[in-house]
Amino acid sequence: DINTYLDLERVDELDNIQKLIDHDNIILETLTDKDIIQSVQPTQNNNEKNEEI
Repeated sequence: DINTYLDLERVDELDNIQKLIDHDNIILETLTDKDIIQSVQPTQNNNEKNEEI
């Protein structure tokens, strides 16, 4: 039945879209983690320099 076939195609497409969204979210989370780490580290370095003086 052509209608059933079309429905299956659509489900497949939705599944792929969901996978793409998940993948993007993972990339976003990874990026934010790195950014947070980078923004925290310079402060630590500044503190060490201040203690040396």
